[in-house]
Amino acid sequence: FLSLKSVGVVSVPSTMRAVMIAGSTTCKAPDFSCLHVGRTATPTPNQGQVLIKVNASSINPSDVDFVETGVGPGTSSGALGNDVSGIVVSCPGCKRLKVGDAVWGSPGQAMAEYTLHEELAVGLKPSSLDLTAAATIPGVGLSSLFALKRTGAPWSRKN
Repeated sequence: FLSLKSVGVVSVPSTMRAVMIAGSTTCKAPDFSCLHVGRTATPTPNQGQVLIKVNASSINPSDVDFVETGVGPGTSSGALGNDVSGIVVSCPGCKRLKVGDAVWGSPGQAMAEYTLHEELAVGLKPSSLDLTAAATIPGVGLSSLFALKRTGAPWSRKN
């Protein structure tokens, strides 16, 4: 007996829920009434793109900045958020990833049920992390790495 999932076919709904900004409005803390959970079309991957069923995402300062200013990595026409972890549900023509892979990254549009990105924008989730923990690391981890490198890391014992 073969299931659709066992042969790499996963049923994906035509619409999904996503956290979005209402229209082109921005808002300031503590009033985030410009945000809403709405329905939007589930993206369809092209060759080399990966469709991820989102398991978790996290909120970073850049996400708040975008909501408050409208400038940054978010989008008023789609889902907000950067850091994401989830399971690949479709990846036509992909070379590294396949359906069923657990992935993580900071590619954007993470606060939705599904997110679509180029295959190279996400990576395999480390097996030492669960999906929830994996969604908290990409953006802040990269910021921390940049900060360490700017201050001379890796340091030698001479420093």
